[in-house]
Amino acid sequence: METLEPKPITRTFWAVCIAVPLLAVAAMLAVVMNPDWLSTSIGKAEPLNASFTVPGEFSARSLSDFRGRVLVVTLWRTADCPDCLMQMEALHTLALRYGREGLMAIILSEQDSLTLMSFPQLRGMQIMTGHIEKPQADALPRERPYTFVIDREGLVRKRVPQGLAAEKFDGLIERLLGR
Repeated sequence: METLEPKPITRTFWAVCIAVPLLAVAAMLAVVMNPDWLSTSIGKAEPLNASFTVPGEFSARSLSDFRGRVLVVTLWRTADCPDCLMQMEALHTLALRYGREGLMAIILSEQDSLTLMSFPQLRGMQIMTGHIEKPQADALPRERPYTFVIDREGLVRKRVPQGLAAEKFDGLIERLLGR
């Protein structure tokens, strides 16, 4: 009976054993150093067609009314969404930081205008709020908060399906503003 001798471990095997964990660690570091990297970016830019009413106004507005400005639009809920509150603060910070350069922050919600107007945290914020009708909201992502960054031509350049700090938007917004 013939005995089988184990084959020696090759250099290729050792290279793979070292390279795979190193690549995994590098990917984890990339996510930790730049969590924005995980948010969804769109390869093909498309417009976001949404109309909404602003509390206190009678005629509907459309996002296309703001063509020429960079928009950060967040789909939002008031009462039961802690991430929405964090996102509201981020939008306010962005509006203060870039508003003079052409950025506009908008929150859209299915909640009625009275509820939006009575929400105390929105007072004094540099954010436009709008009520979006349910059929139109149903055609948009259901997750809240959900943020779209829209360029001056009205095309969505980034989708963020969770709340992010204002600093995570800086690079993209500065590029879109032409800094």
